[in-house]
Amino acid sequence: MADVTLTWGKCTLTYKVGTESVTLSPKQDSTKLNVTEGATQEAKVEGGEVIAVRRDSDSYTLEWQEHIHQANVEKRKASIKSPNTDVTDLSVVPGNAEALRIDVPKASIHSSFSYDTQSGILLTCKATFVKVDGKELFDLKAGTPTA
Repeated sequence: MADVTLTWGKCTLTYKVGTESVTLSPKQDSTKLNVTEGATQEAKVEGGEVIAVRRDSDSYTLEWQEHIHQANVEKRKASIKSPNTDVTDLSVVPGNAEALRIDVPKASIHSSFSYDTQSGILLTCKATFVKVDGKELFDLKAGTPTA
């Protein structure tokens, strides 16, 4: 079997704030998933020998940037005024239908904005995945969403 390399291509982000659906087109090459390993706790006996190890769960943060321009300025003003938002049904959908997408039942998004002469005004968002009872923290699925 030959090695297969799948690229995401252009991705789209979708989520809900209450009942309102939001669809974003992130800045090229700005979307990334960051994983922070959970802290390790060691139980040691006299002399320093480790007899047990416990590791906290990893945490996940999805990060992206979006250009703010005339076409979307009114929609983005809310993110600047209220930078912290709880969302549901967050999805990162790749442009390549054969690549995996990321589905997150619940996340907390923090937004900030910046300006430089090359990019103009950029909205930077970080979505921290939030555990929901009875659901996985996130899911990886093939293809584009059906809904």
